[in-house]
Amino acid sequence: MAKVNPVKLKQDADKLEKSGKLDQAIVLYRQIVEDNPRDWNTINKIGDLFAKLSKPREAGAEYAKVADFYTRDGFLLKAIAIWKKINKLDASAMEPYLQLAELYAKQGLMMEAKSQYQIVVDEHIKRGKNREAGDVLKKMAEIDPGDLKIRSKLADLYTREGSSDKAVEEHIAIAEELNKKGHLAEALQVLEKGLKLDPRSVRLRVELGRTHTVQKNYEKAAQYLEEAVRHAPGDMEVLARLGEAYLGGRKVEEAEAIFRRLIDLNPGDEDNRILMGRVCLLRDDFDGAYEHFLPAVDRLLAQRDAERAAALLQQITQRDATHVPSLAKLVDVYKALQKEAPLLAACSQLTEAYIKKSQLAEAASVLEFLVSREPFNQQHKTKLEMVRGRLGGAGARGGGALEDAPPLEMVEEEFELDAPDPAGAPPPAFPARRAAAGPVSAAPPAPPKRPSITASGPLSDEEKEFIEEHLAEGKVFRKYGLVDKAVDQFEAVVARFPDNVEARQELKDLFKEKGQAEKVAEQSLVLAEIFRLKGDEAAAQAQDAEARSAMPEVAPAASAPPPVEEELPLEDVAPEIPIHADDITVEVEEAGIEPPPTSAEAFEFEEEGGASAEELPDPFIDEPSPELPAAEMGVNVDQEEE
Repeated sequence: MAKVNPVKLKQDADKLEKSGKLDQAIVLYRQIVEDNPRDWNTINKIGDLFAKLSKPREAGAEYAKVADFYTRDGFLLKAIAIWKKINKLDASAMEPYLQLAELYAKQGLMMEAKSQYQIVVDEHIKRGKNREAGDVLKKMAEIDPGDLKIRSKLADLYTREGSSDKAVEEHIAIAEELNKKGHLAEALQVLEKGLKLDPRSVRLRVELGRTHTVQKNYEKAAQYLEEAVRHAPGDMEVLARLGEAYLGGRKVEEAEAIFRRLIDLNPGDEDNRILMGRVCLLRDDFDGAYEHFLPAVDRLLAQRDAERAAALLQQITQRDATHVPSLAKLVDVYKALQKEAPLLAACSQLTEAYIKKSQLAEAASVLEFLVSREPFNQQHKTKLEMVRGRLGGAGARGGGALEDAPPLEMVEEEFELDAPDPAGAPPPAFPARRAAAGPVSAAPPAPPKRPSITASGPLSDEEKEFIEEHLAEGKVFRKYGLVDKAVDQFEAVVARFPDNVEARQELKDLFKEKGQAEKVAEQSLVLAEIFRLKGDEAAAQAQDAEARSAMPEVAPAASAPPPVEEELPLEDVAPEIPIHADDITVEVEEAGIEPPPTSAEAFEFEEEGGASAEELPDPFIDEPSPELPAAEMGVNVDQEEE
């Protein structure tokens, strides 16, 4: 075959075209394309010549070759332009509309794509080609599943054709879209319409049962699903849906029978094990629930989906706050999540569970971990000391339940310094502590002392994050009624930042809810001092008033001296020096009256230079006895260091 000279051929073809000999020009152009099939410009030229000859089919065939090339190479806009040129040649041809629709869909232009498809659907229906119209409607549904009008038209089209199976599939697809959008009532209507088309459809009954279950209409769901089981007794999915309906309706025995059967058929199915665990929860069988949840928890941890693992375990701990295996596993989950606040809260809850079950060694181990993570939390340290003390005591006594032991209390010893008066005159009121007589528990609780608060100063970003995280966790615990956990979070804040107003206020509100008046007063007094530090005297006085409302014994904040009958704090009288009964003697000097003999050392308190009774502060003066009007009373208290 002789070699083709494309340049010469193009020159000759151009001359023929100009002279109007288009057929001969096409012959020359075809020779060039045969030599180079990818000469798209020449192919497009051949199409133009056929169009001039009013041969649209032949022109369209040539243009289509060029459009396919542009589509394959990703030049979608150029391909669209070529197909529009083909469409103008013959508007009755369906292929250009379909090709334009696909190209528009690839560009994400769904409205334009559906518009082109709709032209084809209408034309097929006009020509009585329902099957072809259905195929195009299905393409429209694929590119826009949310357009329920299209799916409804498709379902109706299948129904008219007598294709009930396809019509049912479309009704189910429409119902699924309605369920996603939350239109459950409309979904039920569509499914019931489909059930009329095929009364024996198992799938429709399963979907009706599932939708009723979502609506919590468990009895109706069970009716549809029981009928489905009768039509397909070996279908495990249908059985599982029926078990869920029984579980939601609290038909525990029926649900348990189904899930045990499913687990026997497929022991590795975690979904059924989780549902069986929920059955155990309804029976208060928390160990059984943990056994069924555990494989799913371990798998979720391996997949780094610790959030869902925690949610499963929390189903148990919300029903039984002292279930040790669940709490211990929950601690592992929060360690994997690296979430500090939930981890510490879970550890605190685990500690309480261990203590309640008298597992003191385990409780001490968890508390040591808590102290290492929150060294400023005094509550953890106090509880650890208590548990260690009980642990040692239990060992000495041969063991015993923690709750049987009396609570630990800090007792401040007080000494009452009374001088006997032979004449029956009332002794002077000394500013000293009274000795504790009788059981400590019989004494009323002492009002809280006014605290000394120091401002925390500027906070770093890390400290701000610590405060915000603990406050948020505490509020969440409080919202769900976990008061003790909430208290732990807020106390963690005030342990490090004593002047944090928000944490103090939350603690005060929690103690109000628990009816702990003494702690309410304590927090109110602290808040009063914080507000005074900030210069807000009005807010401070309001907190003082709230403290006195909670505990009337709380002294007012005024600087006036206390009444005679009230005792002054020991630190206001003398430095902290250990005092024993044998080290104290009280001498009462009166005119002509000798004090009774005593074996104790003299304990004297004299003003320098010999102060008279009139010069002493009010709390150190008693009114003279009416039986001794002429008596001049003086008090000498001498304290010697050991």
